[in-house]
Amino acid sequence: MLSSTRVSRARLREASKREPVELRLIKINDWPPSVNGLYRAINGRSILTKKARAWYKNNKLMLQPMEGRLGVTIKLYPPDKRRRDIDNYSKAVLDLLTKSEAWIDDEQVDVLHVERHNIVPKPGKVTIEIWPLPEKT
Repeated sequence: MLSSTRVSRARLREASKREPVELRLIKINDWPPSVNGLYRAINGRSILTKKARAWYKNNKLMLQPMEGRLGVTIKLYPPDKRRRDIDNYSKAVLDLLTKSEAWIDDEQVDVLHVERHNIVPKPGKVTIEIWPLPEKT
């Protein structure tokens, strides 16, 4: 999560009134910034880079929040053959989903899969699957 925010009780009540969502498939036709390029330190403070702010703004989604414990699969389709650590891209994608209210809070994610797939023409793409996990007893 980009900022430390508390989930208000009103927001939780509002989300609980909505119909449950079983599986959500999301496609983003843009390559996310690496975690190495998300933040810059200026005067001792960490701030989002211009590139990261632009990526979040251009890809923000209007979603209905999912409740309960969740699983997420992120499929990365890189734009070129450069070597990349795929774990560097999940932070930007998860933060985008939090900003887009895919869930009430990103702490709901208990399972996270990140996969690299075939190269696609620039700018690359990302597909995301979000599903509810069974309640633990």
